[in-house]
Amino acid sequence: MNKKLLIFGGILLCIITFISVELIFYRNSSPDRTVLKFAKDMNKQCPMMIDIETRLDNVNALADNTLHFDYTLIYHVKDSLPVENIKNYMQPMILSKIKTSETLSKFLDKKLTWVYSYRDKNGDFIFKLIYTPEQFKKPLIR
Repeated sequence: MNKKLLIFGGILLCIITFISVELIFYRNSSPDRTVLKFAKDMNKQCPMMIDIETRLDNVNALADNTLHFDYTLIYHVKDSLPVENIKNYMQPMILSKIKTSETLSKFLDKKLTWVYSYRDKNGDFIFKLIYTPEQFKKPLIR
């Protein structure tokens, strides 16, 4: 009887430990509801042309507090593009757009990681731009 009680106690301890770890480390693992709704609403409009050569294919709100945008450059092939030049040109523009856009800036308090991923007309990956929450912190006024 003591052996059965000891086994039951061990199993119970494992279950309690598992649940505690889940609650402590993974309680924020699902996307924020407003971010999830934003992604869902955006996807209802996708695919959508952003400009003459860029198509937004989808938006995903991920569990790790990431908002991921997938784009296609519809007239270009990866091998014919100056990828580093494009990245250097687009990086500050997109950062500014996130900070100033009425639609996007309302999510800055969510401490999201923003990912902008680009593919060519054949679906081949070109590059990805990643913006972390630290890039959106307001400077301290002294």
